[in-house]
Amino acid sequence: MNTSKNWVRSLIRSYTSLCTRRLTTSLSVTNCSQRKTRRTGQIPVRGSVFLPSSARNNLMDIKALRQDVKDIFDAAVTAVYPPEMIRNTVTLSDDDSTLIIDGHKYKIDNNVYVVGFGKAVSGMARTVEDILGDHLVKGIISIPHGSQELFKSIHKDSLCVSENSKITVYEGARDNMPDDNANKAAMAILDLIQSLNDNHLLIVLISGGGSALLPSPIPPITLSDELEMTKVVSTHGGSIHDLNVLRQNIEILKGGGLAAKAKPAKVVSLILSDVIEDKLDIISSGPTSPMHSSPRQCLQILDRLQVKDKVPPVIIETLEGKASKIKTSREIDPQHLNISSFESQWDHVKNIVIGSNCIATQAAYLKANTLGYVPLVLTNTLQGEAKKAAKMFAELALYVIYCFETLRPDEGNATLTAAEIQLIELGINKIELKRIEAATTQAQNSKSGVCIICGGETIVNVSGNGVGGRNQEMALAFAMEYKKLTSNENSKYFDKFHVEFLSAGTDGQDGPTDAAGAVVNRYLIPAALSSKVDPSEYLLNNDSNTFFKLVTTDNCLIQTGLTGTNVMDIQTLIVKP
Repeated sequence: MNTSKNWVRSLIRSYTSLCTRRLTTSLSVTNCSQRKTRRTGQIPVRGSVFLPSSARNNLMDIKALRQDVKDIFDAAVTAVYPPEMIRNTVTLSDDDSTLIIDGHKYKIDNNVYVVGFGKAVSGMARTVEDILGDHLVKGIISIPHGSQELFKSIHKDSLCVSENSKITVYEGARDNMPDDNANKAAMAILDLIQSLNDNHLLIVLISGGGSALLPSPIPPITLSDELEMTKVVSTHGGSIHDLNVLRQNIEILKGGGLAAKAKPAKVVSLILSDVIEDKLDIISSGPTSPMHSSPRQCLQILDRLQVKDKVPPVIIETLEGKASKIKTSREIDPQHLNISSFESQWDHVKNIVIGSNCIATQAAYLKANTLGYVPLVLTNTLQGEAKKAAKMFAELALYVIYCFETLRPDEGNATLTAAEIQLIELGINKIELKRIEAATTQAQNSKSGVCIICGGETIVNVSGNGVGGRNQEMALAFAMEYKKLTSNENSKYFDKFHVEFLSAGTDGQDGPTDAAGAVVNRYLIPAALSSKVDPSEYLLNNDSNTFFKLVTTDNCLIQTGLTGTNVMDIQTLIVKP
């Protein structure tokens, strides 16, 4: 990697001083920004944000661009509103005797039960009950702490079950962590499903956050043990996929366990996906799906994260015992490992994905197009460390600018080549680069801007003790990286473009904060430094939420409140001349 980067720098030096200065800019964001920041001539915009006097003529454009990027995110969230997703999938026949779910027909006669868990389940349950009427016998749902009160306070009563509902509501998983209330809900759901027979239809409602809301540790593992494991894995670079694999192997209802316990009832799961590629065994740890993981894989995850000595010993002992039993006895539990056996014996189970990140990004695409941009959905599988993703987006912004800008022949090829190499190193392939180039050409011809849309879920390797989330951290890291890349004496290329970057969670909650994410532009870092706030210190301390509240009050933070849905995160990058 270092050899490749040196070669890139050598190439750029041979053709153009512009890119050499860009790539060799000092890593000290503070120093770079201070050289370019002066209080003289600045005008205040919304609280403590300051714009340089050169931006006065473009002030309205900047405000409009900020509103556009927020509207695009809002369109993405609205497209996966849970009640609409249910109504698009579930209908009742004219004679009220048949329930039609995604084309599958079920004869019903006051024999339907509902269970659910997740951030979007409250609205899903309300809509299902409205459709079923008296056919619903009983239901139990587990939703995040404070959800009902919050939904009512923002006049979203359609996301709450009715006062006379047959569905019992449990609220738990404060700060998205398994807790006693969530465990009580899981045990109540377990009791309900074990009472069903072959005349019953069980509708299972699943959405993001469901794994934390359905903790059911296998004895002798306790909820406290599982909570400690979750904290350790989360703070040492573990992904949600890692956590779900671990939970599948140490819990009763995960990894197909719920469907197994509900047998012989017919089971239909309606799923709002919050995972990459909508993998059924990963969404909420796959309670109604065959499991593709094993105890040995769990031990490998803990080894990779180097936390085996930090999680409770009882979890290690349980996993090692299960792995040893499988290896020595060859008796593989069909619930956990024998996928073909699961599918053949449990053909009464149907899993239906009714909403996903793809639907959200497509809605964002349509909104961006309506607003006059040339949109491009780059990926729905964005993963990895948030700061690395931020660097990729900053490099993408520069690449779009270079594609827009008419450069001299002797510097254009070298500049674009260097930018391409940087992006390829960061995971963008040649085909994607060609798509971006084509979108930029179209935008140039139509005198508009480019809007690059991504979806997925990143992680944060926590090293500090600040308050933040992966989206706010990515936004802050983008602002710093973009400032670094454009802080040179040839900034004429960049000053002629507006750039806005947004990263936010569709559930409305980014980490343990009151924000969904943040939106930033090139004026953020100078504003921070002029206010004697060093952004690098806050990023190092994983304290992005505190930073945004200190520097920009309500300007950058995206504060939607709980949205009632959850299909991972959305990133939007707008580059406009």
